[in-house]
Amino acid sequence: MRRALSYVLVEPRDGVSVDDLRLRIERETGLKAWTSDTDLWHWKEGSLARSTFWWFWKNTGIPFSFGTAVLLGLFVGIAISGQTFYSFVLENLKYFAAIKAMGASMGVLARMLLLQALTAGLLGFGLGVGMAQAIGRGMIEKGMPPFVMYPQILWATFVLVLGISFVSALIGMVKVARVDPASVFRG
Repeated sequence: MRRALSYVLVEPRDGVSVDDLRLRIERETGLKAWTSDTDLWHWKEGSLARSTFWWFWKNTGIPFSFGTAVLLGLFVGIAISGQTFYSFVLENLKYFAAIKAMGASMGVLARMLLLQALTAGLLGFGLGVGMAQAIGRGMIEKGMPPFVMYPQILWATFVLVLGISFVSALIGMVKVARVDPASVFRG
């Protein structure tokens, strides 16, 4: 016989755990019971969110496509930001050489480059987070399903942006360390 019922919403009585009720429903009805646990980082067995996530992971190409797009964006972002900072160093190499010729140590120049990279990284991170928030608000106002930005993702992005900035600064430092201070006085 065809069942026309999609779901039944239940809540356990006092003293009955959600997991016990879920297992009892499955055992007595032969139907699948799901919990409404939505905490992404602590999904329990039997949670609808967990089951939905894994269904999409196993049966569609969406996670793979989305992951590929994210990785591609990450690599392009690393290449562009690294190249931009390196271009900045190359364009200002004569000034770094002049500062070196005036007696500044490589430590002072390294701190200058790190501060510039840190400032650029923090500005970029702030602008990116602000744009993501604005896009999310726009999606909600238009009735589109919003995305969820978990704090762990924000922190991972923050660390990644600062890491990229730091590596870019290190590459620039190598070029500055190799520049001859006397090159400023040559034509």
